[in-house]
Amino acid sequence: MLPVPCPFSPGLELTKPMDYIEQILETLKSWLKKLVELLAGDEPEPTLEPIPVPVRERNGR
Repeated sequence: MLPVPCPFSPGLELTKPMDYIEQILETLKSWLKKLVELLAGDEPEPTLEPIPVPVRERNGR
């Protein structure tokens, strides 16, 4: 089989159909990951809430 230029990576020549399919799957995986990140957004950081600390009142001496 003759080498076929890869449309996803210029300069890369594919000699086997499986190489081409693997390259397509990797590209799709990358695109889907970016899409999920855009739709879901970044994980919001939890807001810090102050913890109440009991304070004993000082009695005069």
